[in-house]
Amino acid sequence: MKKIFRIILMMLLVGVVGIGVVACSTPESPETEKVPESQEADLEIWTFYDRNVPGYYYMFLWDDIAKAKGVTLDVKNYASDEMEDKLELALVTGELPDIFLTPGGSFLDEFIETGVCAPVDEYVEELNLTEEYSTPYQDGRYYEIPCMQTDYGVVYYDATLLSEMGLEIPKTWDDLEQMIADVNVYNEKNGTSYSAISFGDKDGYEGNLLLDMISVSEQANQNPQKAEDPLMIDSEILQSSVEKLVRLNELGAFSEDYMETGDEEAVTNFIHHKSVMLVNHSAILSHLIWNMKEDFYTGLFPGMYGTDGTYRMVRLDGDIRPGLCINASCDNKKLAGTLCTEYVRRLNEENLKTGCRTMIEDADTKAERLLERHIEMNSLLDNAAGTVTAPSATQDSEIRNMIRSLTKDLYSGQSDAEAFMKAMEEAFRPSED
Repeated sequence: MKKIFRIILMMLLVGVVGIGVVACSTPESPETEKVPESQEADLEIWTFYDRNVPGYYYMFLWDDIAKAKGVTLDVKNYASDEMEDKLELALVTGELPDIFLTPGGSFLDEFIETGVCAPVDEYVEELNLTEEYSTPYQDGRYYEIPCMQTDYGVVYYDATLLSEMGLEIPKTWDDLEQMIADVNVYNEKNGTSYSAISFGDKDGYEGNLLLDMISVSEQANQNPQKAEDPLMIDSEILQSSVEKLVRLNELGAFSEDYMETGDEEAVTNFIHHKSVMLVNHSAILSHLIWNMKEDFYTGLFPGMYGTDGTYRMVRLDGDIRPGLCINASCDNKKLAGTLCTEYVRRLNEENLKTGCRTMIEDADTKAERLLERHIEMNSLLDNAAGTVTAPSATQDSEIRNMIRSLTKDLYSGQSDAEAFMKAMEEAFRPSED
């Protein structure tokens, strides 16, 4: 019933916010080659790439493939944080393009259930993807072709600021609280305005990510046996995590304008040495290397280590990786499948050159050299006791958006941990119908 209500609500909103969506959904720069108005494209493609990818080749490869295949593609690229809303709106209005990138995971459920994603089994099998990228949907079929690297939640630490302030990378929650206090004391003594954590919750996204990381670390400390997939966060762990989220705000861990700061701006602030820590994606590693060289470290969220010293990497996408879907209404699915397959092959080759891990078996492209930060990230992955899926990656978009809204209320002071937990209990209470 909730899902039906949400779809009806989105349909009502189309007429109200349609113009706003066009205005806000401006394709990110740099753009791919545009199709002249007088020329009809063979296929329309939507992608959602910005600083979340290793390089701009994620966008420009479509131009190269179009020229090589002698086809005309209308590729529209949007900011990554627009992905879910734009795709869900297009699903309701019937305006999905021939090929579209999705975040994978539970987000795909509604698209597959409504039949808009064509099966792509033959193309996935043709690519010979590694086991990590070969998980089918629950019915045993494939409905998207993975093209994004597995994304993990990690913490980046500014090497310059650690040295300047005489700080060490925090390993426990107590260490983190002490580091926040030390940063604030340093600011008072030196007239500076550094923040301990580069954070922006303007779009509600980073609040969700931070809650995920705290929840997993709480589970690892309180009950390591349960800190495995599928991760079950009980009400006690969730309440403790929410209280710690509030605690960070009370300690002054963030900049004063964090409620007006978006995710991308938070990354930029970190690059400009305005914060000691950045809780974010492993996917931005190459972006940070490009802008900061080796002037940062990569590690885990404080408290992520269990009592036995082991840890698990937090996977931010579900079992089904972000990838390309082919619209079931596409007039030329064969061409779409061929182009998607070629795109993933070329993308994998370029990724390997930047130090990423392969998505395709027996790929022999090698990076000319691995930088220290690449080695550091690979070491984190190699030495992990396993992976655990972030709680938000297993939730449907309705619940995820609700939690996003609740965390924003926490930060703005409009709510507290008790109200948060009450709202969650109401949302998950079995229906009497």
